[in-house]
Amino acid sequence: MGDKIKKMDVSVAAKQPQWLEKPVRISEQKWPEGTQPVVSIFCITYNHEKFIRDAIEGFLMQETTFPVQIFIHDDASTDHTADIIKEYAEKYPSLFWTVLQTENQYSKTGFRFFFEHIRKQAGVFTALCEGDDFWIDPSKLQKQVKVLKKRVDCPASFHRCLVKELETGKSEIWPPKEKYLHEDTVGYKQILEKYLFHTSTMLIRSDVIKALPRTANQAGVGDIIMQLYPLQYGPWIFCEGIMSTFRRFPQSNFFHWDQRLLISALEIARKLDTGKSGKKLIKKKLTEEYYKTSIWRRSYNDPKEARRFFLKAILGDPFLLIKKYGFFNVLKQGFAAMLNLGQKHSYASFSKFKAKKQQS
Repeated sequence: MGDKIKKMDVSVAAKQPQWLEKPVRISEQKWPEGTQPVVSIFCITYNHEKFIRDAIEGFLMQETTFPVQIFIHDDASTDHTADIIKEYAEKYPSLFWTVLQTENQYSKTGFRFFFEHIRKQAGVFTALCEGDDFWIDPSKLQKQVKVLKKRVDCPASFHRCLVKELETGKSEIWPPKEKYLHEDTVGYKQILEKYLFHTSTMLIRSDVIKALPRTANQAGVGDIIMQLYPLQYGPWIFCEGIMSTFRRFPQSNFFHWDQRLLISALEIARKLDTGKSGKKLIKKKLTEEYYKTSIWRRSYNDPKEARRFFLKAILGDPFLLIKKYGFFNVLKQGFAAMLNLGQKHSYASFSKFKAKKQQS
């Protein structure tokens, strides 16, 4: 990477008893009271009553040789999500740690609650999965812990997942191994190009998470920070297998994605100690996202935001924009943004831009 790599504590804590000889479902394991978990499962949920059982069952079916704890944060769901969580927590009290909010925290402080709770996890490793996604391989945690115990130079592990479109029934595997995974580790360049892996695939060393600066609390989304921050300790290591399912549906956060949330996360990531190479690549990505967001805001007839993001793009790296999009295209977008050309014109430009992007 060319930058100084921070040191990690790669030891497994001494508080743990001897591991089991063979993997056993975590719902059937018995450990002494006060045993430190090797893995903390970290799940946030909101109005996921149709899906949360699948997520929890995916946790409970994990077969490991080590202790696991399940943390679930419900952000004041207005459906029966909290009731379902309570049902499982009462059945497996030694496994669950739950926080059931009565007031929605995201609407008050954004993702601050996410970062504050993830830093408190007791496990040596932390595995992430949101309440509308689920794990499909009972050996997922065992495999990823084994990989990270072997690769002490890596702060985190990921795997491929099944992306399922609920409206169409179509599915795809992400990321396509032959297209993006040419090595067993990935760094800033690969992640910033395609955001290679989904939240449900992440396993991160908890001491890395605990070192996350408080400035991260201001990020508009959590998963981008969680992908980029560990890289200052080393690359992510790929673990073979399709071991989770990511659902896409109209009520999910994916369908309500605002490009400005991504930008806010990247701007926070740029302030973190990501080293020279990381900062350079994040700046490049931000310049591209500023430019694309300028086009996007014009398509919504939002001239103020279109101008703001175009100026950010030009101040970021004008030579990159010209090289990637062409001098006359950048010039045309600049005139359109600054002069507030009509919605019809800007929407056509945005459509052409999206089509060209999809072909590349």
